[in-house]
Order: sequence, then C-alpha cells, then structure tokens
Amino acid sequence: MDSNIDGLLKDFQKESLNIVNQLHSILDGAEDNVESHTEIEKFGQMVDRIMGGARSIQILLPAKHNSIQWLEQIGNYAEICKAVGYKASQIKNNDSLYQVCVAFLMDATEILENLIKSLERPPQNLTPLINETFIDRLKWINQQLGTNLRSSVSVSSNEEQATQSKIDELLKKLGI
Repeated sequence: MDSNIDGLLKDFQKESLNIVNQLHSILDGAEDNVESHTEIEKFGQMVDRIMGGARSIQILLPAKHNSIQWLEQIGNYAEICKAVGYKASQIKNNDSLYQVCVAFLMDATEILENLIKSLERPPQNLTPLINETFIDRLKWINQQLGTNLRSSVSVSSNEEQATQSKIDELLKKLGI
C-alpha cells in the first residue's frame, strides 16, 4: 500500500510542478499584456487542478501520513491563488491593479511551487514561506477587487465569493 501511495504522491508532485511551469508561462505573458484576461482565467482553472488533486489525494491517505498536512496546505494555498486569479481576470479599465495582481500571482506561484517541492519533507509551519508582507498584499488586493467579482469559474449568482473572511479562513487553515 505504501508504494502505491508513494507513487501517487510522486505523480501528483510531478504533474503539479508541470502545471506550475505552465502557470509561470501564463503569468509571464500576462505581465505586460493587460488584455490577456482570458489567460489569467486559465491560470485560475489550472491552479484549481492542483487544489483538487491535493484535496482528493488527502482523502485517500491514512490519517497519520506525513503528507496529509502538506496536501492540506497546498490545497488551501491553491484555493487562494485560484480566487485571486479569477478575480484578476475580470479587471477592466484598471491596468495598474491588473499588473499588481499579476505580480502578486507570480510571487504566489513561486510559493506554491516550493510547497509542492516540499511534499516529501516532514510537515512544517508555513510562516517562513508566507510572510506578513505577502499577507498584507493579499488583503490589499482582495479589498481592491471587492466582492462583486466571481472567485471561481462558476457564473451562478449563488456562488460563494472569496471575501476577506474566506481569505482569512484559508490563511488560518494554513497556520498563518
């Protein structure tokens, strides 16, 4: 059973790092092109795959497996990236805010990459990876984006918005 779990974790890590490379490419292209809203939405869809994979595998693991905490952190962190990505994809007529969001997502993607690479290590506190400046930037961006923008691919009016309280809840789950 352990070899199957180890193989599953290695496959998840390999696929997720491949997706992260694609995320970097999307953001590199979007950095200087404020008209690339659809690419930023694609970022949200792709990071959602990492989130879903982490959460699905987490359910399959035995309760005391070392990777459960990492998978939970990856899933929660990817959810934050997804919400910011989807909201940023809807920015119109505010090039400065769009560029700030893309820069934030670039930094966030590097942190996500480090989390994924850490999957095989013993669990640790995320504070060294996610510092107070990063959190302040996230809160500022979320305030600027407001609650009238969707935070997922759903177009339903009943969808859950990534409000500051949702962001705070995810940060708390991350131990921050």
